[in-house]
Amino acid sequence: MKENTESISQIIFTHFPSGNIKEHHTDLLFNSLKKRVLSFKSQLLSGVVTLGIGTVFLISVYLFFNQLAEYGWQ
Repeated sequence: MKENTESISQIIFTHFPSGNIKEHHTDLLFNSLKKRVLSFKSQLLSGVVTLGIGTVFLISVYLFFNQLAEYGWQ
């Protein structure tokens, strides 16, 4: 079994030098992430806008309750 595995490994891995494999994987990863971000661009924009509006709302509610606790309802 060991003899067969070594011969198969030599045949497969002689065509792919180890340095090129790393570069190729990082390029593939970067390209796939770029395509995914571009395909979800409208959803990402909507998410950022929703997060901004929610943050402004929560800050205003916090400031309102803080002032209400300090001065009371008059």
